[in-house]
Amino acid sequence: MVGTFARRLQWVRSLPENRNLYRNTGFNFHLMKTFTLITVGLLVVASAQAAPQRMLTRISDETGVAVATLQAQRSATGFGYGEIEKANLLANASGQSFDTIAAKHRAGEGWGKIAHDYGFKLGDLVSGANQSDKALRPPHGGKGKAHGHGR
Repeated sequence: MVGTFARRLQWVRSLPENRNLYRNTGFNFHLMKTFTLITVGLLVVASAQAAPQRMLTRISDETGVAVATLQAQRSATGFGYGEIEKANLLANASGQSFDTIAAKHRAGEGWGKIAHDYGFKLGDLVSGANQSDKALRPPHGGKGKAHGHGR
């Protein structure tokens, strides 16, 4: 993306009608480019910091496990968000502890096999959790009219 911007900038600056314009106005493309990169960087960092909290909150809503506990589980196991979600859903459904389910997965068992061992289908557990999460959200994602189809 930055390379493309730089090439376009070079092309615009190289046009005969623009050569003197940029020299005479004191317009600093390097300053503009730096400012743009800093702005993009800040936006990326801000969104990256907000995304994990949203994920953990969603998983907490689905599983009933506190966000702080989910963070601790993630740190202890190195699992991703999806793995944390599946392990907690299986633990809740089976009556086993999170640590028991996580140990089985770390030993090489797949999530589907673990669910099957306890008499469940993983897809049903995940789908049910997603459905209950959707039921908690306001209609239309909280936007638009409260009644009807928003048309």
